[in-house]
Amino acid sequence: LPDGTRVVLAPGSRLTVAARYGDAAREVALEGLAYFDVPHDDRRPFRVRAGPATVRDLGTAFTVRHDGGTAVAVHVVTGAVAFEPVGGQQTATTPAPDRTLRAGDLGALAPDGTVRVRRGAASADDLAWTRRRLVYRGAPLAEVRADLRRWYGLELRFDDPALAERT
Repeated sequence: LPDGTRVVLAPGSRLTVAARYGDAAREVALEGLAYFDVPHDDRRPFRVRAGPATVRDLGTAFTVRHDGGTAVAVHVVTGAVAFEPVGGQQTATTPAPDRTLRAGDLGALAPDGTVRVRRGAASADDLAWTRRRLVYRGAPLAEVRADLRRWYGLELRFDDPALAERT
């Protein structure tokens, strides 16, 4: 982007950049999966709007995944981000302490609006997609099916719908 932010989009993802990006703020909207490497600027905060969540850069590299609906996931590679549901109790400079994600943390916004944080739970496998590898551990087959469709145009069908929930 014009400010030096680097973005890597996964297949089937869409990034919308505000018309006056960089003037007073740096805001983008994401549908899908993206990796962001953001130069921090206190005067012009960088925000990603992903469905019902906002991710605000606190000087970092991170991924955001929003595949429609209400689920949003964040993986912080370096630095920190503030992770808030839209309309959450945050000020421009002070995120809720339990919603500040640091390097190695994973955050998820549940359908009920709850932000769940797993400290230090991230691994190199969470970024494997940026190296053209898909890695799953304990993921439901429905998630694998969706990724195979997005990445390779393959359609995986289950004769028994219960199989979609198996890991």
